[in-house]
Amino acid sequence: MGSINGKHVIITGASSGIGKASAAACAAAGADLTIGARRLDRLEAIAKELTEAYDVSVTPVETDVTDSGSVEKLFTTAADYRGVDVVIANAGVATDGTVEELSDESYKTMMSTNTDGMFYTARSALPYLRERSVSSFSLHRSLVSSPVLTIQSTRRRSGGHVDSRRVSWHRSVTAGSASP
Repeated sequence: MGSINGKHVIITGASSGIGKASAAACAAAGADLTIGARRLDRLEAIAKELTEAYDVSVTPVETDVTDSGSVEKLFTTAADYRGVDVVIANAGVATDGTVEELSDESYKTMMSTNTDGMFYTARSALPYLRERSVSSFSLHRSLVSSPVLTIQSTRRRSGGHVDSRRVSWHRSVTAGSASP
């Protein structure tokens, strides 16, 4: 995609970890941001810090990626501001332990965030990304953070799951993934 200077980047899971670091890197590169996560107080502090450090616009939006309406609000807020050029779908949760130790509740939380959340983010982003002549969608997912995701990763390599690169995207939308 090239430089993100002057572009508008939307980041989910931006209140900590890789999402927060991605927001800082994008702001340092001159991008305006709309950042989403469940912890609004953290987002507001990050927005203030990045705005002061890099003289960019940062809009925090409380977002729960397990709720499709909440994700849609993130994108309507971003689009009302100045459209959507780049999306970094970073929100995710991990659990410790083995598959045998994983409770049903932990499994459901992990899957609703990591799977449904990614779907809701992609579905909400695509109409806005299509409006641009060039845009980008990046999926961040750690394949070693969860026993279930590790199993999925192994099956994906063996052809047991659909590879995310085969998902149908609009011709002007570049899709990629990072698995730190």
